[in-house]
Amino acid sequence: MPDREITGEPINDAIARYQRSSRGRNTDTDVYLHVVPGCDYCADGKTPAAVDGKTRAGYWANMCEYHYFMHGLGLGLGRGQRLHKDVTPA
Repeated sequence: MPDREITGEPINDAIARYQRSSRGRNTDTDVYLHVVPGCDYCADGKTPAAVDGKTRAGYWANMCEYHYFMHGLGLGLGRGQRLHKDVTPA
């Protein structure tokens, strides 16, 4: 597979591809948090992270959609999870 098909795909495309796979379980790609952290790459400190995932450099980071597209390796076990705000009471 070309590198472009494995890395840097939009989050929704990565989720759809993963759900069509034989393993396709949302628990591997989605995490629900009471407080969603900010993007580790954005300097403003206000941009919420969309993904907690492994980067092309090998380390893990909280990334907004833009930085996930630039640096992310995909979704699933060992790659990354999409972050969601949990609206249920604590």
